[in-house]
Amino acid sequence: MKRVLLSAYQCAPGAGSVSQIGWEWYSRLAQKMHVTLATHIRNRERLEQAGAPLPNTEIIYIDTEWLAGPLFRVAKLIFPNSEHSVFMLSSLDFFAYDGSLCSEIKTRMRKGESWDVVHVATPVSPSSFSRLPGLGIPVVQGPLNGGLRTPSRKKSPHR
Repeated sequence: MKRVLLSAYQCAPGAGSVSQIGWEWYSRLAQKMHVTLATHIRNRERLEQAGAPLPNTEIIYIDTEWLAGPLFRVAKLIFPNSEHSVFMLSSLDFFAYDGSLCSEIKTRMRKGESWDVVHVATPVSPSSFSRLPGLGIPVVQGPLNGGLRTPSRKKSPHR
């Protein structure tokens, strides 16, 4: 059976659009293969309320609240009237999450654990690069939301 490591920093049913994306990937992949879901610890309560871990899965919770909490509080002080700015600044803790996850996966790989593919489902920002490709496992990233327009259907003059 194929094994996938799904990194979904945001992953919780009913917790907003990006978190729902993480949940959809997790719940649907779990129906077809073994899934190791890696997600932020702040998602634990909602995931457990939804019945997680789902059959044939395990969950690795990464705790970066030591950084996320202070970042959020500082962002709220700096941008009291801008939810978007608060989100952008407080989301910097993704990079701590990603580094902690890479360390955890390296430790598990040294102990003989393996995956066929890594899927980085969330965040959906193309600026949120992950270090997971450095593990030597094939990586799929997306969906990505870069604000790019859909290519036109016009024929290119170069065809």
